Amino acid sequence: PVGSTTYPGLQFTACAIHWVLRQFGKAYRMTINDICCYMPCWGGAAATLFIALFTYEVTKSRTAGVISAAIFCIIPGHLMRSMGGGFDNECIAMAAMLMTFYFW
Repeated sequence: PVGSTTYPGLQFTACAIHWVLRQFGKAYRMTINDICCYMPCWGGAAATLFIALFTYEVTKSRTAGVISAAIFCIIPGHLMRSMGGGFDNECIAMAAMLMTFYFW
């Protein structure tokens, strides 16, 4: 069956984003469908940011951070999981893991 491996955290995250955007007023209103379509893109951008920050923290080199972000954003596995419309657990998993590594 379709969707049998999706955990409820992803749907709760989409609903939380929807609720927060509604609090900002009509200028920031999005439908749940729009949010579900954009979440992989937002997760991909966040993952790329956190890999750059993590690399900078490890090496203390801005150049290394930029290079790691440039390489990371063209890796096929990352591109496959951060395409718009791919609402699945992996769309925010990389961002969550890299955020954990950075803040550890």
